[in-house]
Amino acid sequence: MAKPSQLCIKNIDFANFLAYEDVFSTLSHASKEQMNALIVYDTLSNALYFVIEEAASYAFTKIQGDFEFQMAEGAEEQQVFGTGISSDLLFYTLANYSKEEQKGITFTIEFGTEGGFLIQMGSDKVALPCKYLTHAKLADNFHTIIGGELPEDAPIFQLSQFGEGRNDFLKGIINSSKFLSKDERKNNAYAIYGDKIVVNDKRHIFVYRYDTATAFIPKESEPISLHKTSARIFMLMTAKNLPFDAIMFDNSRVYLTSGEFIAVVNNSIANINPPDVATLKALIPETLVTTVTAGALLTSTSFFTGFYRGNAEYRPITFEVQDAGIKFLLKDSGVSGSASCNVERIVPCGIYEEGKKKNTENPSVLSDSLISFVKDFLPGDAIDIRMEDNKKLHPAVYLENPKRSVYLAKLD
Repeated sequence: MAKPSQLCIKNIDFANFLAYEDVFSTLSHASKEQMNALIVYDTLSNALYFVIEEAASYAFTKIQGDFEFQMAEGAEEQQVFGTGISSDLLFYTLANYSKEEQKGITFTIEFGTEGGFLIQMGSDKVALPCKYLTHAKLADNFHTIIGGELPEDAPIFQLSQFGEGRNDFLKGIINSSKFLSKDERKNNAYAIYGDKIVVNDKRHIFVYRYDTATAFIPKESEPISLHKTSARIFMLMTAKNLPFDAIMFDNSRVYLTSGEFIAVVNNSIANINPPDVATLKALIPETLVTTVTAGALLTSTSFFTGFYRGNAEYRPITFEVQDAGIKFLLKDSGVSGSASCNVERIVPCGIYEEGKKKNTENPSVLSDSLISFVKDFLPGDAIDIRMEDNKKLHPAVYLENPKRSVYLAKLD
């Protein structure tokens, strides 16, 4: 039997390739396909690509190394060769070798119906399963994904246009992520405005204000929706100090570029329903109850976390305004009525007289939302607490700092 076309790669630059492993995994884990990645070799440019394609999203990067390609005898001339592989198995294999050991790894890829992907390091030999791809499928992927170009329209969003406000914006994405809904269909995205980010669902509304409003997103315009998958990639690349840009030409896709790495992420599934500016303003209770430091608030509320025994999705904590400060109470019924407990702790702080008069109903909110909010402040940062009786007129407890604010929905 004649040997298939074969590519041997040595001296592979794994540092650059593996820098994007978490980003690839973010997209690949949404796929139910086991062979969820492509290895594509372009004979004209002598370039090898690693590609993840999931529904309407994809990402790819070049794999740098020394290539030795042999065309099978009698094979038709074609530009692109490739095979399908499991990204999980590839990354798992590579993770078992140190950076020094990775320098000695060789890939041997055989293309065709009886193809194979062999990883060798010293005496180790790992043959990964492969999926045959027709030349038509490979050519289509190559020209559509790798050979694709950005639209020529003016972008509605471009991260690089934030200028000195870039880091502040990315910090806002990170802070806001804790308030995203777990629902994959509703409130699964960030509402991006020219001066702030808003994330909301039935539990809370979180607002992050930029230090400096952006010039390229008009304040009066409708918010831009950014799906949490793209935002997760922003956070991963920021954590790894990878330089990148993100561009949107409409609300359907997010284009990310970082050196040889490119991703196009489906954004059409983004769903936002933020309150408008007038509603946000109207929801703020007029009555200021107290101003307390973030450190005191976090210490007191975190104290309760170990006492919950009921539904982990529903952890209420109750506010009670007293002369000595804000008393927090937990009344947990446990599991099936057993292991119930009652816990209370006071945050010493000055209470305004008007705040005491207008707060006798002791509202409950979700403790996870409250803790998520105060965690991101410095211990000495001041936080105003506003609330008033009458859930119908004042449905939220409002916590505010000049940089961030949260509306905590009063529970029934």
